[in-house]
Amino acid sequence: MEICNIYNKDFSILSSNAYILTRYAVLPRYPNELGITGEDMKNAITNAKIIEEFVLKIINKSSEENTEV
Repeated sequence: MEICNIYNKDFSILSSNAYILTRYAVLPRYPNELGITGEDMKNAITNAKIIEEFVLKIINKSSEENTEV
């Protein structure tokens, strides 16, 4: 997230979403400690979609700016 914020400060609004998703990247590495529930999975998908939509808007905006030149 720090690198994204260097590119565009607007990424800072996604910090909490990215933090939540980090948990799901770490927990599966330790199978004996898995504690992911169905609700956790729904939460992860929701946060991933928020991040995806934001990033796609940034990409589209950047693409539009480049074609206006």
